[in-house]
Amino acid sequence: MATKPKTLVKHILALLKMPRTIADKITHAQSISSKVAGNPNFPNPNPPLATLNADIQTLVTAESAAKAKTTGAVAARDVALGVVVRDLHSITLYVQSIADASPDRAAELIEGAGLAVKKSSPRVKADLSAKAGKDSGTVVLVARGAGGGSAHNWQMSKDQLVWVDLPTTISAKTEVTGLVYGATWYFRQRAVIRTGTQAWTNAVSYLVK
Repeated sequence: MATKPKTLVKHILALLKMPRTIADKITHAQSISSKVAGNPNFPNPNPPLATLNADIQTLVTAESAAKAKTTGAVAARDVALGVVVRDLHSITLYVQSIADASPDRAAELIEGAGLAVKKSSPRVKADLSAKAGKDSGTVVLVARGAGGGSAHNWQMSKDQLVWVDLPTTISAKTEVTGLVYGATWYFRQRAVIRTGTQAWTNAVSYLVK
């Protein structure tokens, strides 16, 4: 019985993309603050918007002093910028938590807060992988688990035409030893579960080392 392919669910991520210039960073921070403040989906931002707005205003004042070339103003401006960026990262995490609670609306919620959206697909474990064992001429085969109570059939072949059975295992892992260095072998696996026998996986090749 063939295994149904798993549907990949993309995780929607909130990204804080800060512009390059200080002026643009300030504008971006103000925009995020304004959009979060006017959005009922974000009732309790962290930090509070009063804190964020005060930190933005401190940055605005510090940037004016830096442009006037006041002694020590650039260093003070950089400290103020760091505080605002830290605030915005916290806001981003807060928005992410709201988006995660409503995955069907995640992108809409993130964009509504003035943040960028990134879709991330989870990595899916291969049906079957082959890697070198501890000793020369040994290969370790690892298959995707099929749940409790399953068994695993294994086969190997030199040409993918004639297949040789390997010992059945309860674990989704087995080791093949005594292979000749430099030879290429092909391997495949299938799980035997309570409802029947699954289809063979696609073959994986391995150059013996």
